[in-house]
Amino acid sequence: MKNPVVAARPSTSALFLLSVACSSAEPPAEAQSTDAGALTPKVLVIGLDGVRPDVLAEVPTPNLDALAAEGAF
Repeated sequence: MKNPVVAARPSTSALFLLSVACSSAEPPAEAQSTDAGALTPKVLVIGLDGVRPDVLAEVPTPNLDALAAEGAF
C-alpha cells in the first residue's frame, strides 16, 4: 500500500511551481491615481496577548502613549 504523503508530493510540487509561475509572470499593474483630497483613514491595531490591563499602567510606554494621544479622532 502506498504512503499517501509520498503519493501527494508530485501534485504538491506541481501546485507550488504553478503558483510561483503565475505570481511572477507579470508585474502588478500600477495603482491608478485618485483625487489627492480623498485620503482614506488608516487604522493601526496593537494587540498585546497575555498582558493584563492593570500592568500596562505600571510600565512606561511613551511611544504607545503618544500614539494614543495624537492618533485618536
